[in-house]
Amino acid sequence: MVYHGNGVGMKYDFVVSPNSDISLIRIKYDGTDNISITNQGELEAFTSFGPVHENIPEIYQEINGQKNNVSGRYVLKGVGIYGFEIDDYNPDYRVIIDPELVYSTYLGGSGDETGYDIAVNHNGNAYMTGSTFSNDFPIYNPYQGITHGHYDAFITKFSSSGDSLIYSTYLGGGDIDEADGIAIDSMGNAYICGSTYSSDFPTKNPFQATNHNGTDCFIAKLSVEGDSLIYSTYLGGNNNDGASDIAIDARGNAYVCGSARSDNFPIRNPYQATNHGNYEAFVAKLSSSGESLLCSTYLGGNANDFGQGIAIDGDDNIYITGQTGSNDFPTQNPYQAAKRNYSDAFVAKFSSSGDSLIYGTFLGGNGDDYGYSIAIGDSGNAYITGWTSSIDFPIQNPFQGIYYGGDDAFVAKLSSSGDSLLYGTYLGGNLSDWGSGITIDRFNNTYITGHTYSTNFPTRNPYQGINHGYSDAFIAKFSSSDDSLLFCSYFGGSGIEWGYGVAVDDSDNAYITG
Repeated sequence: MVYHGNGVGMKYDFVVSPNSDISLIRIKYDGTDNISITNQGELEAFTSFGPVHENIPEIYQEINGQKNNVSGRYVLKGVGIYGFEIDDYNPDYRVIIDPELVYSTYLGGSGDETGYDIAVNHNGNAYMTGSTFSNDFPIYNPYQGITHGHYDAFITKFSSSGDSLIYSTYLGGGDIDEADGIAIDSMGNAYICGSTYSSDFPTKNPFQATNHNGTDCFIAKLSVEGDSLIYSTYLGGNNNDGASDIAIDARGNAYVCGSARSDNFPIRNPYQATNHGNYEAFVAKLSSSGESLLCSTYLGGNANDFGQGIAIDGDDNIYITGQTGSNDFPTQNPYQAAKRNYSDAFVAKFSSSGDSLIYGTFLGGNGDDYGYSIAIGDSGNAYITGWTSSIDFPIQNPFQGIYYGGDDAFVAKLSSSGDSLLYGTYLGGNLSDWGSGITIDRFNNTYITGHTYSTNFPTRNPYQGINHGYSDAFIAKFSSSDDSLLFCSYFGGSGIEWGYGVAVDDSDNAYITG
């Protein structure tokens, strides 16, 4: 029998070996003995972290490649102790109890849709953004009820149960519009960033009212109800520019990263005032009203540099990751001072004013390496995921120390000073595997999503133990000690699925979109 917990006595996941006595499973909640079981077999408890309600766990066996559900329920085993009771099952095969799939839903119309990012509020409402080609995309209480162009961005807010929409709206003009990042504030306003070709993209209280040429970034803030814009603005110059990710601080200032090809991209109080190459990464900070650019800077060298993921810490220091082909990419207090092949991942940390580089480092090996998403822990440590084709990618205390082929996803953890690699691991199988989204919970457990073509991707306590199609999404959770994989599961059907965004709520439930 194998089980894992998150440190407060909840969300345990079990794999019970063949011929084990399931009646022996007993778990005590930490710091409480106030546990009850409902008539439906659900669990309720009151902990130091607040009330907890657990639905009946999903229980199943995998027999000859097929998933066979087993009925069961929570039961009390003593004062402050609960366990599981299950009905008929095949004792010759292992029994898997949890992780529970709370809900899963399609979202789309008759055309193509992609969900690129997801966020969740304190009430468990999931906010999803991406792009849609459908003129019949599900719309509810919208700011914009019809599609205006080839592709429009969309923003959708789900109920906590996932079975209804609170709002869903298009956002776009007469050309191609794509939303890539979303963040929400404490009031429930949604902040979205992305790229637009449209000259008539909806603007309100803008810092920049017009599209300056080709593709511009956009940043928009949508009301709690989803039916009005608080602000919406272009951000770009005389060439193609796009925003990839967004974060917000406690005052509602928006921090955006992306890639700029323009040599006149809007710059304020910069660390780097000029574009040194073709595409340059950028970081920008917009006021809560959207009308003022507080800081904006290029970041790059003599080749192409792409900003992909952004996060901020409690002091509003700015962290970004991405990919660089520049030998002269700006470094400061680096863990890795030199680029090792054609392209390396990079990680950089700016002061909150954006004009000072606290650290900047390459991260890669003898192949191509791409940083895609970043999250920040309480101590200012940076957690990064992406993918690598390097057999010598930097490894430290790994769960998987060997590169298996194709591209492997990676997970890395840098110290707050940027000059030390606290953790680095591959995550992959015999074919291509990419890490696309990363987040951490209140205990610094790490959640990663992405996609895998591998049939031997490392799974642990999975909801879905096998690859069902050509490419499946995956969801993985590492412990706060980093070298232990708590769960890892495929998620997909008979076609192609890619996971892009991941979020976690106050009860440590993980949400993914793709």
